[in-house]
Amino acid sequence: MFTIHIVTPQKGYADFEAKILNLRTTDGQIGLLTDHMSYLATLVEGEMNFVDEHNVRHHFLIGEGVVYFDDNVANLLLDRIDPIEKV
Repeated sequence: MFTIHIVTPQKGYADFEAKILNLRTTDGQIGLLTDHMSYLATLVEGEMNFVDEHNVRHHFLIGEGVVYFDDNVANLLLDRIDPIEKV
């Protein structure tokens, strides 16, 4: 497990515990797992999702931003984030 810390220009959005975090970067799709090596990337607008400790997948629409992963913390600075409601 690792921590996802999300910040937007308006405020700190939320912290989550996750098994995997899937993001779209300028270099393509990336999946971050526990103990991943340090990683820094520019994020593009699109879908982000993660799997929590109960094996539930959570989906979000995100704007542009940056992800920095180090020491089992994924820090995301995003211009916007909205949960995708399942119908």
